[in-house]
Amino acid sequence: MLVVLDECDTVLSTDADQRAFASVVHNVLTNHFALKLIVTARTTIVSDRLQTHGGSQFRLTSLSPTKSADLLRRHVTRKLSLHDVQLSPLAKTLQHSNPVENLTRVLAAHPLVARTHGVPKAIVQAAARINAATATTLDHL
Repeated sequence: MLVVLDECDTVLSTDADQRAFASVVHNVLTNHFALKLIVTARTTIVSDRLQTHGGSQFRLTSLSPTKSADLLRRHVTRKLSLHDVQLSPLAKTLQHSNPVENLTRVLAAHPLVARTHGVPKAIVQAAARINAATATTLDHL
């Protein structure tokens, strides 16, 4: 069985909270050998007690601006055009022969994509805001 504990650092603000969390996870993993656990956090919460169960820390890096733009474009349900991204410094100058590639490159330089800092969750949340907005360009978000 796989269990995912996402954004654990939001509830583990003190050292005591982190020690209690590590203790609970240690006890669960000790008593349930088949259990696999993925813990996500923006800060390091891995302890020696967790590493005794074969745990390891894996640091994810931010997505590049181009990959961020591609992820955003794939999660936006409405059709985007260059008209929607005029705040991008490349909106008026970049003309790639492939329209999807052109839009992705222009989006990559847009302030909305920059504000996500390449964090996938922030990119998907930005796409949700775009999807919820009616007849609004990305420049207004």
